[in-house]
Formats: sequence, structure tokens, C-alpha cells
Amino acid sequence: MSSDSKLAVLDNKSDYYLLRFETSTVIFNGTVRIANNSISDFGAQTIVRSTVVFGGNLEVVGNRGGLTGGMYVMNSDLFITNTASFSDNYAPNGGALTLISSVMYISPNATVDFTSNHAQFLGGAIYISESRAGIGFKEEGNGKYRFADICSIQVMPDNSFDICQFFSLTFNQNKAGRAGNAIYGGRTSACVPCDSSLSSFCAKCPVPHGSELFHYNGLNDSSDLSNFTSDPTRVCFCENGIPDCYKVLNTITVHPGEHFNLSLVIVGYGLGTVPGSVIAKGSGSVSNENLFGSKFDEAQEIRETACKDVTYSVVSEKDKEQISLAADSQLLNLKPAEVQAIVDYEQTGWEGKNLNIYYSTVYVSSFHIPVFVEVSLLPCPVGFQLVRGKCVCHQILQDNNIDTCFFSNGTALILRPTPYWIGLPNDTNSSILIHPHCPFDYCQSEDINITADYPNTQCQYRRSGVLCGSCREGLSMILGSSECNTCSNVYLVSIGIFLFMGVALVAMVTLLNMSVSVGTLNGLILFANILQANKTTFLPPTTSHTSVLIAFLSAFIAWLNLDLGIPMCFFDGLTTYAETWLQFVFPLYILALVGGIIIASNYSTRVTRLLGTNAVSVLATLVLLSYTKILRILITAFSFTTLTGSQGHQSAVWLADGNIKYFEPKHTILFLVALLVLLLLGVPYTVTLTAAPWIQRSRFKWVSSLYNRFKPLLDAYMGPYKDSHRYW
Repeated sequence: MSSDSKLAVLDNKSDYYLLRFETSTVIFNGTVRIANNSISDFGAQTIVRSTVVFGGNLEVVGNRGGLTGGMYVMNSDLFITNTASFSDNYAPNGGALTLISSVMYISPNATVDFTSNHAQFLGGAIYISESRAGIGFKEEGNGKYRFADICSIQVMPDNSFDICQFFSLTFNQNKAGRAGNAIYGGRTSACVPCDSSLSSFCAKCPVPHGSELFHYNGLNDSSDLSNFTSDPTRVCFCENGIPDCYKVLNTITVHPGEHFNLSLVIVGYGLGTVPGSVIAKGSGSVSNENLFGSKFDEAQEIRETACKDVTYSVVSEKDKEQISLAADSQLLNLKPAEVQAIVDYEQTGWEGKNLNIYYSTVYVSSFHIPVFVEVSLLPCPVGFQLVRGKCVCHQILQDNNIDTCFFSNGTALILRPTPYWIGLPNDTNSSILIHPHCPFDYCQSEDINITADYPNTQCQYRRSGVLCGSCREGLSMILGSSECNTCSNVYLVSIGIFLFMGVALVAMVTLLNMSVSVGTLNGLILFANILQANKTTFLPPTTSHTSVLIAFLSAFIAWLNLDLGIPMCFFDGLTTYAETWLQFVFPLYILALVGGIIIASNYSTRVTRLLGTNAVSVLATLVLLSYTKILRILITAFSFTTLTGSQGHQSAVWLADGNIKYFEPKHTILFLVALLVLLLLGVPYTVTLTAAPWIQRSRFKWVSSLYNRFKPLLDAYMGPYKDSHRYW
């Protein structure tokens, strides 16, 4: 049938279709306008097993269909030789045009425009569905047929053209809900533009394979990689958000069980992106945590049409594993009824037998090219152990109820609960050490993620090392604090300040008559001792308006304990060990001043008159202050703790600085000196004061004689108490 008249199908509603051609040949030379129709099923125009030629102007505008919006072409040939406009059409798939095992031929001088067409799922402008083996049939002769590998959109055979020219196919502002804003389906990128029917034209206009055959212009967003795509065919790696489908091997180095990301995208024919599922297969042990191992077949969805980071993890006890990644042939989350178009018809001539052919866009038998990931597995890091092909918390940590060990951006982390310390020893006898109580004021007061091979993150005040016992490299201890800072030797001039402070302390106690013979001062000293020993509990650091008051009280308590109270540098390179030695200096200096005053008083009446009648009580007070300071230093020197490690390893270290082993040479010297001070000063002074009430009543004359020599000093301590409580 041929017609030069106009044809208009406008503003209709129907359950199936308005214009249908089946097993016929139709030529339209006039204008055909199909506009503003609403069809529950199929499209406004349906073409089945026919040949239809549009030689005039074709307009398909504003149609809404249950299967396709404008035209539904099944198993047919569609020819456009003039101009065609498809705009503002809507359908679930193929907003403007659906080609089911059909071919749309376009004349080289024709202009075809697709504008503002929309599809709920696939193919904003055009949706193409091919048979499993090819599109259509071509007669070979002798009554036999073969499948023809021809394109769904191609140049119309016309040898009359003298110049090389291809059709103009324009897409503008078309949109699909899932994929294929312009075209979904078909193998247009793999088309061979010329065959025997175009031999002379192909000789004049050699065109390479692939997408260079077509010139797509006016895309809504040229950066959208899913404008032209099809059913999932393969997985591609991505580099900086751009698919690299030439790369077939990627290498990853991780720990067993560590999650890693691969930037992937799923593509169809022509490398247009499409949502879908990635199937990963590898070797190793089975896991049900989205990890893969032997017989592993885990599919992960990529819902986007852009590159996406997909997370995997290897569970294996080998040194190396290999993963293959392939695309699932089924489109993501689409029911067959949403995209499937099945045609059943009889084609005679295939060796005299009937042939039933089914076409489906969901269950396409395609050859999926895999890409591969070679995963090199590292040994488990410090603090971890390999259990069932996965790095988990070391047993020594689990024994201490620490079971949160994980990887983050390639870093092995352990959640260290307060007040634990976790780290490495100074030797190589153990893989990891742990202690349930980090020394006072050394470690962070909150739970924190750490790495066992760099445990300094759990230290505060810029401390480092075992039990956070030392300063970080290049820093020095601050007197009067646990902090570390940058210091210089210029602060050695503060020695003069300390010398002056000793003399000033003696003068202040003497002039103000602050002696232990007054019970109030005894209580104040005891109170100061308790606060100093528990200063972080009673005088915690604060940033509120009370910080100034707390700082003053803290300094005052420190002064009563012969501490500096104000953090300050002393010299560059000051360590905890050196600071402990320095702690002996000031109380011994005070005791030396007391001894000097006693000797001077023995030889000078002027000194005696200057000190007044309470000289003994004043000196007793200074001795008591020095005694309490020395006792705290002795406790520091003698304190130790035991670190527990794997494989039964234990190590005794000095508590004040865990980097120093207990009884190693430098600590041995400190220990012996502290022991000597204890025996010569601490023990005699403690025993004498405690046993004085009983010594006073001794029947031995030599004891009484010795007691009488020290009676003024002892009376200064016991005077404020009743006889029954003088042991206090």
C-alpha cells in the first residue's frame, strides 16, 4: 500500500493500539502525525512483521503507552527517508520507539530528532530488543536461511549518493529512569555498516566499526555514561571516576579479612553504563560476611550508572588469591514483565520445519568477559592473629577482654579501653605487650583506637614509649608536671631561684612560727599529702572559670610538699629518670639548711636569738616536710610493674618509665641510692617518731640518755597530742 495523503492519529485513548500494520508493506509519502494518544498496552502505532516507509514528514508527539510510547516495531523493517520528530512521549520502556528484532533504516539525507522523551525504566528515546542469535534472517539460497548480524539502526541502502554522508540522528533532553537515556539495547557500537547491498557506497565511504558510524548530537548531559547502553555484558575497572575497560587485571595488597574497595562499573554493548550485579568468584574458605573464598559466588549490586566503590574482603590462609569479576546477565531489580517482550511466530523455509523463536531482554545469553583482581595477602600485623583465614585480635588481647580489632583505610587498629596500655616492647621477645593500668597521668583518659606498632596515640602530654614513660623525640620533661615540651639549657639559671626558695622557705616558717607544735599545721600537712597523692581526683584540670582557682590550690598543695607547683623547663633533654634524681635535691637541700642552722646555733648565740624560742619546732617542721617529700621519691624509685606479652612473655619495668627495665644498670644505681636514703633517713626517722612514746618509758639508761638528746625535737611532734595518741 502506498499513500501520498496526510495521516493524523490524534487525542485518542485505547486499550491496545490505534494504528497497526501486520505482514504488509506500507509507504507513506505524505505527512504522518501521531500525537497526544494514550494507550494502555503497546503503542500508538504497532508494526508487526511488516515493511513501513515514511517518505514524508513523521511526527510522533505526546503519546503515552503501556509498552511503548509512540511506535512499537516488531520483527519488521522501518524506513525513514525525510524527517522524523519524536518528542514528549512516555512509556515504561522506549519512550518514543521500541524495536523488537527489527531494523530502522535511515536515509543519508534524512533528519531524525528525539526530544524530551521519557521512559520509566529503560530507553528514554529508543528501546531495542534483539534475538539471542541475531536480528532477522537472510536467504542463502536452496531454501535455507541464516541469521543476519545486522544493526538495529543503519544507513539505508542507496548507491545513488556521490558523496560520503551519514544520517543525522539527534537526541536532546531524553531521560530513562534506570539506564539508556537515548538508546537502550542493541549492539549499535559493534555494527558493521556495510554489506553486499551497499557495496558501491561502502567503497566510496569506508567507515570503521563501532560508534563512529553514528553521530549523536545534542545530548542532555554528555558526561552521563548511560546515554547509550544495553543489557549488562561486562564489568570494568574505573580510574578517577572514568571506566577503563581495557584494564583486565588489578592488583591489591591487604591483610586477610581486611575490606578493600574496587571502583567498578557495569557496561553494556558500546561500553555504556548500566545498573546490575557483579558476581565475584575466587578461591579460599567459605564465608557468609560478603567475603569470598572457595566456591564463593557473591553478587553485589551496583544501582548507579556511574563508577562505584564496591567492598570486598578475602578470607584465606594463602599468600595470594585471585578474584574474577563478571556482570550478571540479568538487569538489576527489574521483573521480567517490566522489560520482556516475547514474540512467537512461525518461520517456514528452515529445512522444511517450523521454527519458534523467543526474544527476551532479561534472559539474554551473552558472553561475559571477566576482569581479574590479584590479591596479595600480608601477614597479620602486630596485635592480630590469623584465625580461619582472617586477622582478628591477638589472644593476649582477648584474654584481657579486648576484642575490637579492625582495619581502616589499610591501617590495623585496636580499640584500647581506659586505662589499658597496649604496645610493643623495646626488644623482640614478644609480639605485643599489655598492661591493665597505665601509670597515673600518662595515658589518654578515654577509649581510643591505636596501632600496636605506634602506641603513642594513647599517650597524653606528648609522651611516648612503653607505658608512655618518656617524652617524644626532641622534647623534655617539664618540672612540676607530666607534660613534655621543647626546652633549652637557658633554664638552668633557675637553679638560683631554687636556692633562694629554700632560704625563703626556712625564713617564712621561722618568721610566721609555722611549726608542727601547732596541731593545725600537722593536719594541714597531712591534708596536703593526701591531695598531692590524688591531685587528678581532687584537683582535675579544667577549662572553666574555676581553672585559675584550681591552679592556685594545686600550686599551694605542691609547695607544702616541697614541689615546684608551676610547670617549667629546666634543661634540654630532661627525662623521667633524671627528674627523679632531681627530686632528691630540694628536700636534701632543706635538710642541709636545717643542719647548717643547728651547727650555727651551736657556735653562735646571735643565730640562736634570731631563731627565737621556737627554733626546734621550726626545724622539726622543715624536717617533716622534707621527710614526706623523700618518702614519695623513694616510692617512685622502688615502684615496678610487670608487662604481660604473648607466648607467656613477662617483663618487669620501672613504673615511672616503662622504657627502663627494672634492675637494669641505670635503675640499679637509683634503687641502691634510694635504699641507702631509706635506711639512713627514712627508717630511723619513722621508727623514732612512731615508737617515741614507748622509748620515753624505757627502763634502759642508755635509751633514756639517747632519747633526752632528741627530746626537744620529739616533743615538737608529740606536743599537740594527748599521751594516749602521741604515736600518731
